[in-house]
Amino acid sequence: MPTRGRLKITNHEALKIIPKGTEAQFTLDHSSLVKVKKSVMTGADVRVVYFDGHSFTELGRGVKNNWNSDSSTVFFDLVKDVGVGKTAQGYFLYYGI
Repeated sequence: MPTRGRLKITNHEALKIIPKGTEAQFTLDHSSLVKVKKSVMTGADVRVVYFDGHSFTELGRGVKNNWNSDSSTVFFDLVKDVGVGKTAQGYFLYYGI
């Protein structure tokens, strides 16, 4: 069964927004998920999804190092600007088979 987690994206800048299209990234201990059979080695089941309040959209994502690592760096582009001192809402990580 797939697992969902909210992704927290906070703009710590004092004067600048983070514009949509900017690459966001997070580190995932993917190897631990693979070991307990919650994810597949290739990362094919890992999804980044955006919810706009009405519908879900799967976003393009990639990995900067390797899947099945204790420090897989997953990246995706932001759908909306993130205001000064604000936290973006609506981004989720899904994984599982």
